[in-house]
Amino acid sequence: MQGIFACVNINYDTCSREELIESHKQILHELNQIKRSLFGAKSERFIPAHTPDQLNMFASIADALPPTPQEATHQVRAHERKEKIKRIPVRKDFPDHLPRRVVTIKPEENTDELELIGKEQTKVLNYVPPQIEVLVFEREKYKRINTDGSIEILIGELPDRGIDKGNTTPAFQSHVISDKYLDHLPLYRQHKRLERLGIDMPQSTLNDVVRRIALLLTPMYDLIVEKTLQSQYVQADESSIRVLNKDAENGSMKGCMQVVHAVCEKLAYFRYTPTKEKHHLLELLEGFSGHLQTDGNASYKSKDAEQSVTLLHCWAHARRKFEQSLENDEQKASHILSEIQLLYAIERRARDALLDDAQILALRQKEAIPILYRIKAWLDQESIIVLPSSAIGKAIAYTLNHWQGLIRYTEIGYLQIDNNPVENLIRPLALGRKNYLFAGSNDGARRAAIIYTLFAVAILNGIDPPSWLTNVIYRIQSHPVNRLHELLPLKGYQFVDIPY
Repeated sequence: MQGIFACVNINYDTCSREELIESHKQILHELNQIKRSLFGAKSERFIPAHTPDQLNMFASIADALPPTPQEATHQVRAHERKEKIKRIPVRKDFPDHLPRRVVTIKPEENTDELELIGKEQTKVLNYVPPQIEVLVFEREKYKRINTDGSIEILIGELPDRGIDKGNTTPAFQSHVISDKYLDHLPLYRQHKRLERLGIDMPQSTLNDVVRRIALLLTPMYDLIVEKTLQSQYVQADESSIRVLNKDAENGSMKGCMQVVHAVCEKLAYFRYTPTKEKHHLLELLEGFSGHLQTDGNASYKSKDAEQSVTLLHCWAHARRKFEQSLENDEQKASHILSEIQLLYAIERRARDALLDDAQILALRQKEAIPILYRIKAWLDQESIIVLPSSAIGKAIAYTLNHWQGLIRYTEIGYLQIDNNPVENLIRPLALGRKNYLFAGSNDGARRAAIIYTLFAVAILNGIDPPSWLTNVIYRIQSHPVNRLHELLPLKGYQFVDIPY
């Protein structure tokens, strides 16, 4: 028994009954969080126990009376999302760019002497297995005899193929990279898939394709980093990635993939560092000045002391603390979650109405600020009542400690209420590492950062990453260095025709 309580710093021999009860609650809370992370749903959606439009059959007559105008206003704001109207589902037509093949089906009876009065069409999706072809470049050679009697051989030039002296085209190279970093298919599985088609392409060759293409894309990556740090508002986050290391105790080490997202410019970049130490995280933002939004990581706290950087925090992370404390104190946690819902309802309304920055700022000043004052007063009052070591106590303390950073989003219209946009960019990395498990080396992790960066920017700007990558691999070697910005996967990218 004493060993169990040691994990929460409780001395079983000298602790009081109240301390035992509180330590028991803390252990149950931690156990529930572990079970949830392993087996439970990841959704943090909060549904209040009682909704304004639902009557309580056990309530008194006074409780069943209509709410006062002030209460009604508050309830409407808390549940201002309109009920979805049930509609009969309509099957959407397939995209126009898909090839179509018509299969004509005639009745079983003889129709030679009958009049055709119409046709009924039924469209279905068919799957044609992918086919890899061998492209043979046949270059004609000519002999020319010059006036001095010398012989000159003329031969057609090979087109750019991305990898000099390689045996693959830009389309194949893009396919390999997209399969791994966009669809999370490790090179080993790609090798086995090619093997089933009778193609002997070792995994080392596929790895070399990734390495050499990442080297070609490095100048574009550096340009994106430079442009991202020129923004006045960025979001930063980080996630781990396992990297093989023969000198490590278990044969691998946990590296760190950092991400910076310039929301307004639709730019982002990944950066790999061997550790998650503070100086590595701060190196990521060297030269940046403006608003920096993070998830509350203490490593960024020193940035708030710099005159050129204003630190913001994330309401989604504050909300998560209260959502996790529902089992500890449902009444208090539900109250603050309902208040936070009102803040998000304001943001949703502004987004649906396509308001500009000035209109968003005015809306926040009018509606969000009073809610924030109300939340702050409640937090100050409850902080002196709840036990600091309880789940609800930790949630309140976390929110109060980050309060200034949490309310700064109301100062400028283009600032975001949370850090979710940059966390969405990390999702491909999180899915990918579940499949390929680790990077082969630090250099391999840096190459992954380059490719994740370019794919993320393409997606942010509505460009199909594989199509862009195929096009840019074909163009990049002959493209002028001083016009490298033309190749970035930004809105308006001009695709060129590939002659093969």
